Amino acid sequence: MSEADEDEDGFVSYREFLPLAVDVFNTMHAKQTFADDTEEAKENAVEDAKDFLLHGLPRDQLEQMLKGAFIKADKDKSGYLDRKEFKACLKGSGLGFTKKEINVMLSEVDLDGDGKITYEEFVPICFEMLADMMADKMRSAATQSEEDLVNYVQQCISEYLPPDDSPLLSKKAASNILLDADLGLSRIQLAGIMSAASVDKRGNLSKDKLAQAAGAVLVNLNSIEMQR
Repeated sequence: MSEADEDEDGFVSYREFLPLAVDVFNTMHAKQTFADDTEEAKENAVEDAKDFLLHGLPRDQLEQMLKGAFIKADKDKSGYLDRKEFKACLKGSGLGFTKKEINVMLSEVDLDGDGKITYEEFVPICFEMLADMMADKMRSAATQSEEDLVNYVQQCISEYLPPDDSPLLSKKAASNILLDADLGLSRIQLAGIMSAASVDKRGNLSKDKLAQAAGAVLVNLNSIEMQR
């Protein structure tokens, strides 16, 4: 009313009403379009993640790979994984799960809540959760700046190592720093960072180059082609 009643006579004429009504409808339409676009982008991200996970493999072949990981982790051949075995299975998979994601997956996969994950519980859910988690990583990576990531890795280096004047650190120390930083790096991504950071013949690399390389790799997690 305050917007439409231009002459402040307490009445809204058709001439006053029409442009405001059009603005309202346009705003409503824009909000719905934005919501639809956001939902479509989310669905596309999940589909892209599934496409990346499959790498052109048939789904049943990927499930066989998951079954192999399950059997390998089942040390006592009991036919199920306890919480410890399950966490070790995902952590050693090289797929780049963070501690938080492993805990989330454990709560989702253990359908009957007995702390024991059977193969029947593990495989059907695992692929969908892998795709959802990878899609989340892609979306979150798109909102992070390379500078922020570089600063974070530099902070991790300073917390991991005692302060000294050396600009170098060993390849093993660099790997441990990145893994302990809980960045969700896969083995491939970790190897890519090491390659970009230029390890010398003595197995050492620059602290600054490590941080720069990690930032560059992590900020490109939202790109399927960069992932490949």
